[in-house]
Amino acid sequence: MKGELSVYPNPANDFIAVQMKSVHQNDMTIHVFDAKGSDVSSFTIKQGSTIGYIDVKRFADGIYYLRADGEVGLTRKIVIQQ
Repeated sequence: MKGELSVYPNPANDFIAVQMKSVHQNDMTIHVFDAKGSDVSSFTIKQGSTIGYIDVKRFADGIYYLRADGEVGLTRKIVIQQ
């Protein structure tokens, strides 16, 4: 499963797109964690879709991590630069 999650643009200042390489049979929840490990946001890529978006305008500058629920190895680092 590793490598099936693409995140762009990176660095970001407005929004990020999270794209799965293939369509999944279930909804996929993506969590956003700050550098301290706090869960700061989450969103869902709906069943049958391969892409989801999250508004990052309210995020402070820094490094964040995205993790897909239930998918080992699907974690990505993103940088927010406002």
